[in-house]
Amino acid sequence: MRLVFFVVGLLVSIGAHAQDSLFRTITFNNNRYFVADIDLKKYNIGLFNKLDVKHSQDDFASIDSVTGKKLVLIVNGGMFQKDLRPLGLYVSSGKTYMNVKRDTSGYGNFYMQPNGIFILDKNSKATVITTKEYSEKSVVTLATQSGPMLVTRGVINSHFTPGSSNLNIRNGVGINKQGHVVLVISEDQVNFYDFAKLYRDQLGCKSALYLDGVVCQYYSPELHQAPRQTIPLGVFIVVTKK
Repeated sequence: MRLVFFVVGLLVSIGAHAQDSLFRTITFNNNRYFVADIDLKKYNIGLFNKLDVKHSQDDFASIDSVTGKKLVLIVNGGMFQKDLRPLGLYVSSGKTYMNVKRDTSGYGNFYMQPNGIFILDKNSKATVITTKEYSEKSVVTLATQSGPMLVTRGVINSHFTPGSSNLNIRNGVGINKQGHVVLVISEDQVNFYDFAKLYRDQLGCKSALYLDGVVCQYYSPELHQAPRQTIPLGVFIVVTKK
């Protein structure tokens, strides 16, 4: 089932945008992807979860109403528990709500090694690191833990198999050579290897982290008439204009 939402008629115009456009649609190895290339000098990135707001936020419409800034994009931002709390480390606006999860004995993609964390430090520099590299003494303003790492220091995760039949809609976050945050949602079902290869070879990201699979959804006021969502989400990455 396809859970990503596009406004028919905008696809051509998005794909035709210049390379510095925030949104692009690209085709890589016969699979289509929606790409948001976020320059942190122009945009803010925040996290939302029910833990860090006064009333429960588990949908795009609610978050849209409380951002207080010009909303650009909302995407699901990591794996979560049945009660919608983050599964691993969660830091929002400098406050730690969930501690880093270092257990590797669980079942599912989150526990595939290496696990990783998307971080924004006190200087608004974005990084994607393995969970082993993270220190609880780190001063960060934003962090969301997920897994597995797609690309680590330019190397595709060794657990991924070229040509794998494990296909799904997928989304992730990576950091490119310019230090931009690159958010991607596949429009077609893809395997882990092809998704990682997209980040490394096409988008120039030496580090990239898998966020989630079938629940992948996004909302942008530029592309959608109104927020739509089919599955409750736990963690949201929110992009607003500075």
